[in-house]
Amino acid sequence: IIDILVHDRTGKPVMMVECKADHVELGDSVLEQIATYNMQFRVPYLVVTNGMVNYAVRFSPDYSSWEQIDFIPMYDEL
Repeated sequence: IIDILVHDRTGKPVMMVECKADHVELGDSVLEQIATYNMQFRVPYLVVTNGMVNYAVRFSPDYSSWEQIDFIPMYDEL
């Protein structure tokens, strides 16, 4: 189940957020979980957080590659 799915003003999904408890380490299994969810939605941004640590990823337009980014984009940037 997706924790947060952000839509743009037209209703298109543009960001997915996976929220974990503060004691949960954000390892490969958490990243694989949200990446699996994104196979269905194909959003350009993924965010994983445990409230203490945040990871954000941006996909290329064709989803062939991704890069970790050091910020969570503002809504108007999505």
